[in-house]
Amino acid sequence: MPQFAHVWKNKSNSLFFKLLTSFAIIILLLVSFNFLSYTFFRTNIQNEIINNNQLNLNSAVNNYEKQLVLIKNLGFSLYFNEKTEIMKSTSPKLNYELIAQIRKELQSTLTSPFLYLHNIIYFFKDSSYVIEKEGTSTADIMFSKFYYNESYSLAFWKEQLEKPTSFKTYPNANFIEKGPEKPILKGDFMPILIKNIYNQNFGIIALLNSSKMYEALKPPGSSHFLILDEDQHPIFSSSGDITKTVLPLDQMTDQQGYRQMDQSYVFYQKGSETGYTYIHTIPLERIASQIVKLNWILIGLLVVSVVIGIAASIFFTIKLNHPIARIIESISQINGPTSPRSQIKEFDLISDKLNDLQRMNRDIHDDLTSKNSVLQHYMYMNKLKMIHGGGQQVKIPMRSDKPYQLVLFQMQMKQAFHEQSDMEKNKAMYYIREYIHYHFTRSLEESLTFQIEKDQILSLLFIEPGRSFDLDASLHSLKQVFDLDLAYCLITIATSPLQHESVDLAEAYEQVIARASQRRLANETLIVTEDEPAPNSFALSVAEEQEFTANLTAGNSAAVITIVNRIFIQMHKKRATAFQFTEFAKDIAARVTKLLQSSGIETDQLLGEQPVSEQLSECYTVEQFQLLFEKLLTAASERNKHKKSQSDYFTDFVTEYVESHYGEDISLELMAEKLNITGAYLSTYFKEKNGINFSDYINNYRMDRAKEMLEKTPLKIQEISERVGYHNVNSFIRMFKKVTGIPPGEFRKGDAQKTKSSP
Repeated sequence: MPQFAHVWKNKSNSLFFKLLTSFAIIILLLVSFNFLSYTFFRTNIQNEIINNNQLNLNSAVNNYEKQLVLIKNLGFSLYFNEKTEIMKSTSPKLNYELIAQIRKELQSTLTSPFLYLHNIIYFFKDSSYVIEKEGTSTADIMFSKFYYNESYSLAFWKEQLEKPTSFKTYPNANFIEKGPEKPILKGDFMPILIKNIYNQNFGIIALLNSSKMYEALKPPGSSHFLILDEDQHPIFSSSGDITKTVLPLDQMTDQQGYRQMDQSYVFYQKGSETGYTYIHTIPLERIASQIVKLNWILIGLLVVSVVIGIAASIFFTIKLNHPIARIIESISQINGPTSPRSQIKEFDLISDKLNDLQRMNRDIHDDLTSKNSVLQHYMYMNKLKMIHGGGQQVKIPMRSDKPYQLVLFQMQMKQAFHEQSDMEKNKAMYYIREYIHYHFTRSLEESLTFQIEKDQILSLLFIEPGRSFDLDASLHSLKQVFDLDLAYCLITIATSPLQHESVDLAEAYEQVIARASQRRLANETLIVTEDEPAPNSFALSVAEEQEFTANLTAGNSAAVITIVNRIFIQMHKKRATAFQFTEFAKDIAARVTKLLQSSGIETDQLLGEQPVSEQLSECYTVEQFQLLFEKLLTAASERNKHKKSQSDYFTDFVTEYVESHYGEDISLELMAEKLNITGAYLSTYFKEKNGINFSDYINNYRMDRAKEMLEKTPLKIQEISERVGYHNVNSFIRMFKKVTGIPPGEFRKGDAQKTKSSP
């Protein structure tokens, strides 16, 4: 027994045992603290989170309900307004003046961003045509080409018009426009049908931009948002999959509530106006963020823990005073004479480890010293761009007591660099940066140079007060060197005014960026040291635009070249920036491409294999812009001339079709679709070739046939009207009088009198 007591005493007095006991006490405190925190979280926070998220959903539901009621009221106001009533009463007759008014009204309505409406479509079932913001079209083309979705076909909408409902929202879907090469995505829309349950021939289809509406009205913190209609069918899902529900329908019997499923809370609420059910989910893990509410209890526990920790520290410090003194003595002898080995192996091990740590600390210190320059660059870049990061923790002094200037180098690699040089751009930028740094540090030792963008290098020059430094001479020296490589690279050098406060660093950086953007046309290195505001933007006037379009369409290259060169010369006289020249050139190139494409002319390889946009980037003088557009406009004019010299297949097809089908509905869009060209191009082409509009040609031909029938047949005017393609006899009489000057009845009487008076 005495021997056991002696062993226990030695063990309890050992360093290992005392440290183990200390850590056990600390661990016990931490476990107690975590246990109390977790218990409080489970018992008090959950209900508050649920109530808060229910309020968020309630706010979103109210906003959605108000928006849907607003769209419903808007739809019915359009449905029952005077213009719509006239169109319904005159259908299937087309009143183009009224259609234009309706289009203008729709365009005005759709400009409001707060309606979240992409388009509004007037659908006339019997005449099978539609009116929307872009114009009119047949219903088949509208739903099979311009707004195509497999679920929302023409047959679908006809079927919906026959159902006894006045307001119906349909599931969200992707709509595309079928182009000549590949389909064009129109967007994700939620269709809404507004109609009169007693009128199955007309309805208004509103395409609601559900994604924008969701971004504006969604409840905060929702990971998944779902809307069910009054029949509990999904009509919108924020995940894009409307077939996926997050809660069984039989669990949503109340007006609002929530359920816990898997790792999420599911909240639902039914709208009072529409009867729709709105559902959103909150991941369970977000609840942990509410632990902030435990702050007061944590402070109390922390105070208790600190008091206990201090008392325990004092107690164990007194008990361990002698061993710690030996450790300090060992540390003090690390760099001195080698101390005799201790009889305690733990002390020997600590001494060896401390020596290793000290050597490691010296190595780390040397490494950090060598990287101070990199850290300084990082801190200056953060300050230039006003980025607030972890730089506050880096204890590296920034020079803020000396005047400084910023010098920005904007690089523009030419095509020759990519074609003839074997060097990569990033490596070239590195060499240029190193040369600039070497150039400035010869005069200003503390200057810094670093690359801030892929094509920008910035130098920060600290100028000692009273020290003579000629910045202009230094920059011109650099310009002489850079001009040796003008074939490969064009450089703009911009400087800021002399600054005295480091707080103005970001402002100076913005100023030097603005000055670099003021570069004028020149095939040389430019130095910009003063602000020179750019003149107003340049564009074709209305008269110039009309003249440009007419001459380019006619193939008159000399005229269009004169127009463009005149504006280039004006820009040069007014000292327009290189950016303004490029933007104007891009606009003219886009106009040329659009005009050619509208005429059905290919625009590929207009100036060879290199695209026009890439050739524009190689224009550095007015003469280069003029030469490029002389080639471009000449090539475009030649293609227009070649197009006009081809056989007149389009005109022959249209006239033959009209002569064979004049008793049917014929429209410009129908002819353009059969010829696989645009309606605008066919209209311009037909008038140019025949000297008469397409619609006038059809009306004149029909009236000629009607006159023959009035003269040679006993048919009634109603029958003649239908045979020449007019289903409304009043429209036929008005058109006949417009063409001939007299109504058809008087025309027939006059012809009969001539017959009786003849011998």
